[in-house]
Amino acid sequence: MNFLKICLLLYVSLTLILPAQLFATEVSDIYTAKKEAEEVADKNVNKACWFGGGFFMNLFAVGAALIWSSSPDPAAFAGKSPEYIRTYIDSYNSRTKRIQVTYSSLGCAIATTLVVGAFLLSEDFRDEACGDPLTNCFKSSCLEGSDETEETSSCGEGSSCSEGNGSGG
Repeated sequence: MNFLKICLLLYVSLTLILPAQLFATEVSDIYTAKKEAEEVADKNVNKACWFGGGFFMNLFAVGAALIWSSSPDPAAFAGKSPEYIRTYIDSYNSRTKRIQVTYSSLGCAIATTLVVGAFLLSEDFRDEACGDPLTNCFKSSCLEGSDETEETSSCGEGSSCSEGNGSGG
């Protein structure tokens, strides 16, 4: 009778321990797959290329980064479970897409900032009669529809300002 009690206790304990151990191994495999996929994606994505694409091609490169997909090396899947492979591929694709979009958007933002800054600093943008466009030409007395006459205008010297920005005075 003692032998049966020992066998029953052993059976119950193994029944409770094995599923928990298998679940812990599966969670560990999924975590390992995510970690390895993200490390490989960080190495494989050419960040300078995506930054340059965003800088020179602007929004086209950001769109390309959103639809561009690459696949991981199949050698990494040798002897792995289907859950590991699925998690690895999903993590790899997610990480590569995030890196590509981030660097192409950064390049696009810097290029746009430089173009807008160059435009604001260019001489063509400035009106010679009103001086600095951001302070003088946007005064209410210089804009069209002003009730002031040329004599009371505060944007410059007489009629040259009203001619420079298109208000008839």
